[in-house]
Amino acid sequence: MWTKGDLLGPSVNGLDKLIRMPYGCGEQNMLNFAPNIYIMKYLETADQMTADIADKSQRYMMAGTFQLLRMLSQFALISDYVLCIYVRLPDK
Repeated sequence: MWTKGDLLGPSVNGLDKLIRMPYGCGEQNMLNFAPNIYIMKYLETADQMTADIADKSQRYMMAGTFQLLRMLSQFALISDYVLCIYVRLPDK
């Protein structure tokens, strides 16, 4: 005989409160970004996802993504500048 249940249910009540806004440098951003994905997937699988939680987690993930893209674009500008200095490429 098999039964299906939520084995983690009693231990993860209030899991939506662990969803955090990503911030800081790349490592700090990912430290808060990655758990949001796993929390969201668990809540969807366990049919505990509400519209408010989905909206909050999606806003936070978009903010984290934009922050990473902003950092990457700044890094690209800095790396081009440093490359021009060290390689001594002529200005365009």
